[in-house]
Amino acid sequence: MFDQLSPFLLFDLPIELVDRVIDYVDEKRDVLALALTCRYFNTLLIPDHLRYRKILMDLCRLEAVENVIARPALGRSIRILLIRPRVSGRRREPLDRFCCGSVEASVVAESRVALALSMMPNLTKFEWDMYHEPETRDLLWEILIASCPRLCDLKVHILPGFIHHSENTLYRSKLFDLRHLTTIHLDITTPHWGDSAIPVHHIRRFLLGSPGLTSLHIAFNSLVPFDTIFSDASWCHLERLFLRTVSCHPTIFDSFLTRHPTIHHIHLSSINESNESWTQGPQYLSLQSGALPNLLHLRIDRRERACRIDDFLQHACWLKIQSISFHRLSCVSDTFTTFLHRHPSLEELSYAECHAIDNPHGILKDLLPGALPKLRKFTGDDFDYIQVCMAGCPLQEMCLNPEELESDRTEEAFRRVAHTLRYIDFTSEVGEEIGKRLERNVPELKPLRLFEPSWPY
Repeated sequence: MFDQLSPFLLFDLPIELVDRVIDYVDEKRDVLALALTCRYFNTLLIPDHLRYRKILMDLCRLEAVENVIARPALGRSIRILLIRPRVSGRRREPLDRFCCGSVEASVVAESRVALALSMMPNLTKFEWDMYHEPETRDLLWEILIASCPRLCDLKVHILPGFIHHSENTLYRSKLFDLRHLTTIHLDITTPHWGDSAIPVHHIRRFLLGSPGLTSLHIAFNSLVPFDTIFSDASWCHLERLFLRTVSCHPTIFDSFLTRHPTIHHIHLSSINESNESWTQGPQYLSLQSGALPNLLHLRIDRRERACRIDDFLQHACWLKIQSISFHRLSCVSDTFTTFLHRHPSLEELSYAECHAIDNPHGILKDLLPGALPKLRKFTGDDFDYIQVCMAGCPLQEMCLNPEELESDRTEEAFRRVAHTLRYIDFTSEVGEEIGKRLERNVPELKPLRLFEPSWPY
């Protein structure tokens, strides 16, 4: 990128103009490449520009923030600011809203962060992952709007059980006045007690205010209707879509997907399924022929009631699809198998608690030899792995329940894939007798060390 750049052209320029040039260099690797072009840039860019490109912090430790406040020029270097709780082992500490010991201390800490934010004109990504709403309410959002014109990537994560604001104040905050984002990640759990309805029009104005959106991740704990949003949305660059507990009439949602052929990653999930209106959720859809021509990854999860997806599978034909994951879905077995036969590009297939309404023995039926010539990773129900192995799929990884090794066809199935298989992940401990029998009768597996003497699985 910089091999034809002559740094001597910049020597006579004021440092302010040089900073303006450097402002266009966002990636850390490009900063390093520029620093290596000459001693002048090396002195100018190292270490501050490299060290302050990305900041990960919690509100208890503000050293980086105080450094920016003391040296405002550092703020121009910052592109990514991630605010998360302190991590201790596998747990996040603390797990309540008083991460600074009190509300007052949190207000002070957030105010210092806001002051530092006002000095970050080149900030492109901001993440608030502190479980609770900011104690300063709109202060952070107002600063982002006023001082960070390049902001395009936003993540806000608020967990259940740690929210004390009972009137859904977040939805009425200045957060939803942000515009022109390309990545939106909202994972919000709103309180169930005495709060007013979620103002969908605020969410609609927020989302439609970002026409260049490429990645949309929306997760709620209460069912939120998105009909008016999806009926008007037109994100011509949208690539990734994640929806949890979002409802929409199937016709509107199908039309939305058809208008967005750029989507290559879809994840539809649900948690609160007690509401009968969830029957209008995005999982109940029947795609138009030719929809989503660039889809690479599809995942659909259910948490309670299984839903039928026959119409969805009958019309789906994605020539580039690489991975599919289903949880708690149902359909006719022939429909599911035919769907797989139409997708020879599949590399990863996973389904759990999926049922065939016409076949008690499994959702997969009569998979033809050579049907999935690229499949390398498989997780399924019951003894479906045997059909996948016998079809000659070049499996490298499988996830199995040890009880599924009791079939009299297990050894034959393993022989079919022994030349490609590299790893088996068992959901529970494998009995010593079963493991030794497989090692003895299928010696091709032994070099892979899938079954250790201590049977740790």
